[in-house]
Amino acid sequence: MINLKLLLFIFLNILSVFEGKEKENLGVTKLSNNLTDVYTNSTSKVTTPSAPKNKNKKIKIVKNNKRLKGKVKVVKSTTVFVDDENLTTAIEDNLMTTTETFENVTSSGKRRNKNRKYELIFRKKELLPMYLNKTCALYSKENPCIPPFQRFHSRFRVDPIHNINYCTITKNFSSMLRAILCFIKKPHYVKYQKDLSNRSWTYKFCGDNNFSRKISKVADNYTDGDINKLMTNWKHVAFVRDPYERFISAFVDKCVVSMEWKTQREKCYGCKSNVKCLIKRLYKRVLEKTSYPRKKMIVTYDDVHFFPQSWHCEFKRYINSYVILKYGSEPKVLVNFYKQFFEILKEKGVSEKKIKYIRRYTEKRRTKHATCNLWIRKHIEKKIRKNTYLMKMLYRIFYYDFVVFNFTLPSIPK
Repeated sequence: MINLKLLLFIFLNILSVFEGKEKENLGVTKLSNNLTDVYTNSTSKVTTPSAPKNKNKKIKIVKNNKRLKGKVKVVKSTTVFVDDENLTTAIEDNLMTTTETFENVTSSGKRRNKNRKYELIFRKKELLPMYLNKTCALYSKENPCIPPFQRFHSRFRVDPIHNINYCTITKNFSSMLRAILCFIKKPHYVKYQKDLSNRSWTYKFCGDNNFSRKISKVADNYTDGDINKLMTNWKHVAFVRDPYERFISAFVDKCVVSMEWKTQREKCYGCKSNVKCLIKRLYKRVLEKTSYPRKKMIVTYDDVHFFPQSWHCEFKRYINSYVILKYGSEPKVLVNFYKQFFEILKEKGVSEKKIKYIRRYTEKRRTKHATCNLWIRKHIEKKIRKNTYLMKMLYRIFYYDFVVFNFTLPSIPK
């Protein structure tokens, strides 16, 4: 009897050792059916440090759950900790927080998942948002990268005749779009001004009667407050641009060419035409906004022109409802942009005659705010791209814009 007890004791100890090693190697929840691992094989650094038992809840394994059979496979896992606090914040704010999500899914035998979004993800076998598998290479606790999808002012312009809701982001075709929507609504105004790039079309003829700051307001105005009806029955279009290109365009337009700070000292964050000063103050401002999200911050003219694009358009909630068009100053980018834009107009019933007229005054025209052909813009862009410090700062500010909208990250000089 004594020998049997001794053997049993030794056997249990050996099992506990192997079980401990297995737990060390796990800690990352995996999806089956060709869904990629949430964090494995990515640039993210994932660790599962030891933590008090009451803080580190285990996720139960799915067993004989017919509803999820073949949809999701959950391996033994403890809470996943991500070193990048910036990334953690973005994940928690979006629709897939690893621990919370899979805790809800795996406990579905006892407690029905209250958030239908999770179920739809598994049923449709959608991949997770790209930014969840990315970690900013320049991240540090002292100088974190700015997370995406923060709450910020949006600018929606509506074409109620053709049921199109456009989200306009400054420096991304916004002035020209305003003129186009005015022309679609009041084409007879061509007798006063033929050129759509003229300021009269942008600011004089139509005013701001098709403008809203929130999706809910658009719904109030056009679908009796029914947001689901708006998102389902309307076309939603957003224009994005290479983040560095957009920053340089805004800086040159507002701080170098227009020099708006001459009449309003606070413009350009009080830096006049000093790009290094502006980038430092911009970083400080977006960092403050993300560090204290509940703190009331007055949105300034500069914020609208320089803050990350992923903060606009209520992308956090509705990004999957948008058709996203990439705007830019490069000829190839513009050709593709206009092709897609005019296809949308045609699809939604804008007449060929109007499209032809719009094409005539847009494809080879620019508004007065455009900077792409200015020598000073090329000079400043060259200086910024050669400056390691400035490029690193811009990288930290706009990293997730590059990732979310699938732009190629530029190289940083050594």
